[in-house]
Amino acid sequence: MPRLMPSRTVSLWAVMGLLVVGLVYFFLTAGPMAPIKVTVIAVEDRAITPEISGIGTVEARYTYAIGPTVAGRVKSLAVDVGDHVKAGQLLGEMDSVDLDARIASLTAAIERAKALRQDATARLNLAKSQLQRYQKLAPQHLTSEESLAIKQQEWLTAESTRQAADLELNGCNRIVWG
Repeated sequence: MPRLMPSRTVSLWAVMGLLVVGLVYFFLTAGPMAPIKVTVIAVEDRAITPEISGIGTVEARYTYAIGPTVAGRVKSLAVDVGDHVKAGQLLGEMDSVDLDARIASLTAAIERAKALRQDATARLNLAKSQLQRYQKLAPQHLTSEESLAIKQQEWLTAESTRQAADLELNGCNRIVWG
């Protein structure tokens, strides 16, 4: 009696057969064995236009570095990359919000410098008058030499504080007025 193959083996052979048939169909229709499609067109007589192609970078002949003279935010741009521009043409506008705040800050700095100068001037005048008084009392031995030295030091300190206040005020004015 012939021996029967189990159903599992038969199923496996059937799946393998389907795979082989599908693979052959693919090679004959879409794979390397597929026929090549040929498009036929009528021949025309036309001029050939020259083209330049290649790999590389296109650079501008001239470049100019432009930028704002003060800090701020860009409000609007009137040109785009690659646009041709002429001398004097508006390129963009800056928002003056930051500029107004900066002007207010510099104005406040000037006022502080003026107040410091007035305070330093008052302290210098007081130190000068006290020094003069102690210098008149010293020859008569109505004050100690140490007290006179302290008053001279106070006057020198007040003088240097006044000079520093003058420099600060002049620096603030130079920033504002150029």
